[in-house]
Amino acid sequence: MFTRNLLEETLGVLHKNGKTPADVHWVGCEHFWFTWDEFEELARNADYNCDFGSAEVAEDLMVVGDGWWLERNEYDGNEWWEFKQLPKKPEYHYIPKALTIHQAKEKREIEVVGWKSLAELNFGRMEKLSSGDYEFLGLDENWLGELGRLSNE
Repeated sequence: MFTRNLLEETLGVLHKNGKTPADVHWVGCEHFWFTWDEFEELARNADYNCDFGSAEVAEDLMVVGDGWWLERNEYDGNEWWEFKQLPKKPEYHYIPKALTIHQAKEKREIEVVGWKSLAELNFGRMEKLSSGDYEFLGLDENWLGELGRLSNE
């Protein structure tokens, strides 16, 4: 059993991402909020088993700052904070041909299976592995240049 203290874990994740408790605006969930000081008081005495099994910390707990937040993540009972921030608007405006693997197959006439990014679905090239004739969808070093040329702005 691997025990972790929620306050120490939270402070560590804040520090790793260049944040301190002073940067926190509120803690809570989508239904109610409380202050950092109120969280700190509870979290100081919140030791939990973060090994595999079932999650013990409230799954919807958030720590929120200006343009960023921490949210709980879990896999098979192993749980942790994940740092999120609002994404920056990209430089290029481009209307994609495909949002799904099915659209990519139909509109780009490529063979593709799941777990692909938007860039891979729209700019990926089929490549052969050196070990055989199995093909996969990948991005080459020229795809950003192609995006720039095809940009709608």
